[in-house]
Formats: sequence, structure tokens, C-alpha cells
Amino acid sequence: MEFGGWSAFFSGVAFTALLVVAGLGIGLFVGRRRGRMDVKEAVDLRGVAAVMDGLADWTTDIMEDVTHYNELVDRASRWLAEGKGQGDERLSQVIEVLTKIARTNEQLKQRLADAENRLHTQTAELQVFMSEARTDPLTGLSNRRGFNDELARRESEWLRHQIPYSVVMLDVDHFKQVNDRYGHATGDELLVAVGTQLKEILRLSDYVARIGGEEFAVLLAFAEIDTAIQTAERIRRSMTGVAIAAAGRTITVTLSAGVAQALPDEPAKQLLARADEALYAAKGAGRDCVWWHDGTRVHPAGDARLAPTGSSVRPESDDAFVSACKELRRQLLELAGTASGAAEDSSKTERRGGS
Repeated sequence: MEFGGWSAFFSGVAFTALLVVAGLGIGLFVGRRRGRMDVKEAVDLRGVAAVMDGLADWTTDIMEDVTHYNELVDRASRWLAEGKGQGDERLSQVIEVLTKIARTNEQLKQRLADAENRLHTQTAELQVFMSEARTDPLTGLSNRRGFNDELARRESEWLRHQIPYSVVMLDVDHFKQVNDRYGHATGDELLVAVGTQLKEILRLSDYVARIGGEEFAVLLAFAEIDTAIQTAERIRRSMTGVAIAAAGRTITVTLSAGVAQALPDEPAKQLLARADEALYAAKGAGRDCVWWHDGTRVHPAGDARLAPTGSSVRPESDDAFVSACKELRRQLLELAGTASGAAEDSSKTERRGGS
């Protein structure tokens, strides 16, 4: 083997060792910081977990590289040993160095295996932490962080592919009075009952969250304004069956709701502001009702046939047909989105299997 070849070989070994040290350093650094992460930090924990997964895969790849280098060293050692009888003292020195490298490689392989196990453990812990960081501990629903993440995903789908979605903002009526009169424990029990009812009445594709205090929010995938208003009304009416006992009395629940559908090129922040405006209108109109925003002004749910474009009311005979068409379109869009997600997951699996 020429001197230049050995030089390149040793450079490769040195570079690999450098990468190993860097990987171990990153793993230990992240491990130390994990316990200090605060939920309020602007950290993309999904990105962190993805990096950790990638780092685990990278560690496996490096282990394979080290094994490859070890095989090269073994072959080189045998080759040099065969030429030892030629009397070249330098050969014996090279053999000694290569033998040390081989032993070092074995140690590196063991360290990498340990590091990979630690990285997998840290990844699992981070994923549990992410789930907890996006869950409201009282109701078991998603919290504002989780809601914002899902909202950003829906916004991206809307802006890129025009997949419609709507937002329903919900507020428990007279909740402060319940807390003041019966105590916060009773108020918490009431919120749990509301959260349970929301989970039972909504579709699996709908995303519901408690975003603060007595306020809840629902993201309706593939839903235009008519469907969103109907869903809000169904939620509101379902609350008549929710009640808790406190101080010898039965406390019932009513909700006010504000609804808005994403408009062309509308950012999520503006959509939420419109839904909030509709919610405040519902509270101002006496509570226990639904209002919606058409992009310009708010309307009570009774004016739901006024389309966001301001078109006239359709005849009653056409309304059922139009509603059926919209529902069919929604289902087709939902199936298309599900199929697209499944295809993407399958493609990723195939790529991983082939790598």
C-alpha cells in the first residue's frame, strides 16, 4: 500500500473519531438540558426529537463505518505481517500502530453502542415530554401549545393546497360565578365535564383544545362555514345534558360560540381574531348562542344561509341538495388527505427499508 493511501486511511480514521466525539458530546448536552426544559420556551420539541432520531441513525451508520475501518486495518496488518521477514524495521512499527488502532476501534464500537442506547432512551423521554407539554392536565385535552401547532399545520394546508378548515371558539357561560360561589374545585369539575362532552360529540378528525381558563377551541378539518356553524350548534345543544352537583344543587352548563372559516390567503392569526370577535358577539347577545364571522362582520347562527360572499339566500328546495354536495365534497377531501398521508408514510417506510 502506498504512503498516500495510508495517509488517506489515517485521515479517515481521525475524522471518524472526531465525529464520534461530537455525537457523544451532543447526546450528553441534550441529556443534561432535558431536565431543565421549560414548557414556556420557544422550543420546537418535535424538531428536537427528529434530530435525536437522526442522530441515533447516524450513530448506527458510524458504527458500520468503524467496522469497515476495522476490517481494513485487519487486512493491512496481515499484509504487513507477511512482509515482516524482509527486515524492514519500519514495518514492525507500523504493525504496532495498526494493532493499537484496531483495539481503539473496538472500544469505539462499544462506546457507540452505549451512546446509541442512551440516545434512544433520551428520544423516548423527549417524546413523552412533548406529549405532556401539549396536554391540558385537567381535562386531558390538548392545550394552547398543541392547538397552535395543529393550527399552523391547517394553515399550511390551506395556503398551499386550499384544503378548507374552520375554527370554533367556545366559552363556558358565567364560569366566574361558579368559581366564586362554589369554589375552584367545583369549577375544575365543571371544566372536566365540558371537556369530556366535547371529546364524545366531535369527530376523530376534529381537534379540540382547552386554550385557557374556561375557553375551548375546535379546529374543524375540511369544514366550510355551514358545517362549522352546524357543529357549533350541536356542541351548544349537547351541553344541556351536562350537569354536576355542588352544595346540594345541580349546576348546568351553557356555552357561547364564535365561528369563522379561513378565507383566501388569510393567516391563522387573523382567522382566530375573527372567531374571537364572533364569540364576543355571542356573549354580548345574551350567551348560550352561536355567532359567526363572514370576513367583514358578525352574524347570529340563524343567518347561516348568508354565504361569506354575500350571495342571496337560496330557496329551501335547493338547500338540502347544496348541503349534501358540500358534505360529499368534505368527505372526499378528507379521504384524499388520509390517502395522501398514508402514501407519504408508506414512502418513508420504503426509503428507510432500502437504506
